[in-house]
Amino acid sequence: YHYAGFNADFSAEFPAVSFLQGAWFSLTLLGILAAHEFGHYFACRYYGVDATLPYFLPAPLPLTGTVGALIRIRQPIQSKPVLFDVGAAGPIAGFVVAVPALFLGLQLSRVVAL
Repeated sequence: YHYAGFNADFSAEFPAVSFLQGAWFSLTLLGILAAHEFGHYFACRYYGVDATLPYFLPAPLPLTGTVGALIRIRQPIQSKPVLFDVGAAGPIAGFVVAVPALFLGLQLSRVVAL
C-alpha cells in the first residue's frame, strides 16, 4: 500500500531505504526546530540578554523523536521592543528554513492522483 508516497511493500524488502526516507523527514523537522530556537538565542545575544543554547527535549518513549526545544533566558528582558524582537526572531528563523525545505520537498516529490 502507499501512504503519502511511502511504499510499505518496498520498504519491507529494503529497510535501509525506509530508514533514509524517515531520516529526511526527521532531519528537516529538527532543522526547522533548531533554526527557531537559534533565532531566539541569537536575538538574545544581539541585545546582550544572557541565554543558554537550545536544549532539545527527547520524547519519553524511545525512537519517537523530540517533544520540542527551549532556551533558558537567565535575566529579565530590558524593554518591550527587545522582548518583541526576541520573541519574533524564533518564528522568523524557522520560517526562513521551512520555506526552502517546502520547495525542495515539492520538487523531489512525485505527484499522484488521489
